[in-house]
Amino acid sequence: MHAESFYLCSRHLPPHENSAYLDVPVECAFALEYGDAEHESFLTFIRKVKGQKQINPDKNEDEWFADNAWYSTITNPNCTVIMNTLAYLDNFTSSLPKQNKRMPVLFTSHGNPMDIPLSREERPFWNTLYKLGLTLQADYDVKAAVVISAHWCTDASYVNTSTTQKQIFDYYGFPSEYYAVHYAAQGAPNIAKDIIHAVPSVKETTEWGLDHGAWPMLMHLFPNANVPVFELSLAYYAQPSYHFELGKQLKSLRDKGVLIIGSGSLIHNLPLIMKKMGSGDARPFGWEVEYDAWLKKQIETRRFDELIHYEASHALGKLASPTPDHFVPVLYSLGLADNYDEIEFFYEAPVSLPAFSERSFVIKNVI
Repeated sequence: MHAESFYLCSRHLPPHENSAYLDVPVECAFALEYGDAEHESFLTFIRKVKGQKQINPDKNEDEWFADNAWYSTITNPNCTVIMNTLAYLDNFTSSLPKQNKRMPVLFTSHGNPMDIPLSREERPFWNTLYKLGLTLQADYDVKAAVVISAHWCTDASYVNTSTTQKQIFDYYGFPSEYYAVHYAAQGAPNIAKDIIHAVPSVKETTEWGLDHGAWPMLMHLFPNANVPVFELSLAYYAQPSYHFELGKQLKSLRDKGVLIIGSGSLIHNLPLIMKKMGSGDARPFGWEVEYDAWLKKQIETRRFDELIHYEASHALGKLASPTPDHFVPVLYSLGLADNYDEIEFFYEAPVSLPAFSERSFVIKNVI
């Protein structure tokens, strides 16, 4: 994909806090910062359009909020307009009949990008996803899947209504085999539009597809690409409670055969990962084990409020997730849980990389 076309369709907003590279994805920002000459044309293009963006990188956070009135409607505790609107989703999922079995919900890591070309035999996590997909399709009539990906961050909530879902290689500077992996999935525009009709704050777009927060995981979960799928974006500057409440309001989709997947990482500090691994040391720092155990306990005991306030509820919260993109997808999944659901960790291998977690779980109805 040409730099210009990627930039115009990406809608990615914030770079890493110490990056000078506008709103490109963090992987690209780091590739550029580390002097990847292969993407010099991309860097030139980004510099050329600086200041012509919807998100002006020269403005501070308060100035940005002042220019984006939509934000105040989702962060003002006295505003009930959006939450009242969200409550009507049940009335707008008529495109699918109600099923007898309620669909599970997933929160899953999408893996380490370095593992994308590896087979299921080489990569235990991929094999776990494959077996989970077989179980899901054997036990449920999966009509479609919605992915809330850490890699589609936007100024508001968007949903992709494309009939076909283009595969987006939103990582840069990798060997050629990382771009030779293909996943051709169809979209589910009728279901996507159900969400838009029910939630006016969710905007329609056809300018996205499946990024590497979605297709590397999906190619093992549903390797035949026989489940229509689309993404719901992350409103990057929204409060964590917004994501949790939006997840709650999507519950009726579970009764219509729609599998909702939060795709991220409960621990994800890319600057620390790059710094440590760049020095040739791939060992965890050590604090990951403590924080991972704390996260597991909060999920098991359903102390979801602790996770909504993850930045303040544990001393390691901001270190583990310095930006919200990889953490908040879990809030959609947890918001979809009911009292009659059980939460089962389908992948919880020991922490093996610095500042990174692949802990993943499924939420299933038990009545």
